Amino acid sequence: VLRSSGVGGQGRVAALEKGSVGQKKVMGMVQARLNKSVKIKGGMSREAVKRVIEQHLDEITYCYETALISNASIKGKITFEWKILMSGAVGEIRIKSSTIKSDEIYGCIKSAIKSWRFPKPVGNEVVVSYPFIFDIVGF
Repeated sequence: VLRSSGVGGQGRVAALEKGSVGQKKVMGMVQARLNKSVKIKGGMSREAVKRVIEQHLDEITYCYETALISNASIKGKITFEWKILMSGAVGEIRIKSSTIKSDEIYGCIKSAIKSWRFPKPVGNEVVVSYPFIFDIVGF
């Protein structure tokens, strides 16, 4: 069961309950802020990018909390860079930097971002560099 609720515009907190024997309740927080560390090159406004990310933040939180079930000490920052094609679809995605070492999180988040649809860019393709900050809220 995945439950989520907003937290002051700083991201979202969700609870993921897993299993029936030795049940775990894992809570992680993902912060996605539109600040100076966010880089957007090309024909799209920062606000348009922010709207799409906010619509899909629960997917990023799900990836994080799923990984927390097997490794409860994961926290830090991952900056992803992706290209928004002229159709609004996401093209190439890469990890620009990370303080977290988890192929599970990397793969899950890349798959999520790949499924996102942005408005069609004006003039040329867009490259987005966006940091997500992950922290443990509780068990």
